[in-house]
Amino acid sequence: MIFAHYPNMRHCLLCICVLLESSVMSQTVDTMLVRCSLLQQMQQYPQSTLRDIYKNFYQDRFGPAHLLEDTAAAAAYLREELRRCDTGLSPYYEPTAYDGNYVRVYLSCVLQGGLRTEQLTDALVRSSQLQVSYPFDWKSEWTVVLSVIEELGLELEDFAADKAMIDALLEKGDLPVHHSRSYNAAYRPHYRIVARSIFERELLPELFAK
Repeated sequence: MIFAHYPNMRHCLLCICVLLESSVMSQTVDTMLVRCSLLQQMQQYPQSTLRDIYKNFYQDRFGPAHLLEDTAAAAAYLREELRRCDTGLSPYYEPTAYDGNYVRVYLSCVLQGGLRTEQLTDALVRSSQLQVSYPFDWKSEWTVVLSVIEELGLELEDFAADKAMIDALLEKGDLPVHHSRSYNAAYRPHYRIVARSIFERELLPELFAK
């Protein structure tokens, strides 16, 4: 599993493994996995707001926010971002939310890890064209996430405003959001979303070969 590559997630592994061994994947199991994912995010990124949590879970279900067909334009945008970005102490990669259907591949993989711009762009474009199935609609899943946030008593900056904004987006069907200003300021996130299958098969071996 891809989770084995992330030291910061070790405190969640036992919980996840026990749950995945269950013969019935019920709503209770989903709630427990959501809880584990939320605790992990808040431990690693304590400046996360509700919109940052939403973005993580959204990316886990839908991957890149937009369908990409122009590979040349995507590569040009990536090269421009590479010229001006500061990757700071960002990891090379990390899974999205609790299913890990997709991976956030940070640009440090290109600047420091040896991936080529063309490799990451190609992986991004193909990932945007994939469809991931899930057991119930997105609004229902997000309602579960909100209930777990309330259960955990997470104190999130601008919670009420973010919730109202997300509710409005869900009503309109305009689903993606940007990271919050506080998240951007604290972590300087520069990454691309890649399908887990493509990442494990094509990009991960390149990183470990360097």
